[in-house]
Amino acid sequence: MSVVAADIGGTNSRFAFLGAQQPVIREYRNGDFSDLYQVIGRFLEEVGQTTVNIDNMVLALPAPVDRQPVHLTN
Repeated sequence: MSVVAADIGGTNSRFAFLGAQQPVIREYRNGDFSDLYQVIGRFLEEVGQTTVNIDNMVLALPAPVDRQPVHLTN
């Protein structure tokens, strides 16, 4: 099973990939990317998971989650 967990902050995003022998952890400056999709894509490229299905992804976001879509506050 492969899992991606991420803490998406106002300045930095921290990602972990669980499914390899050891968890792979990376941190990115959000200002280096135009949107969240690019940050996620870069992480998946770096951990070699662009062609593998991710079973679960959990994102912690700096925003109220009482409506859809979620709008980030930062």
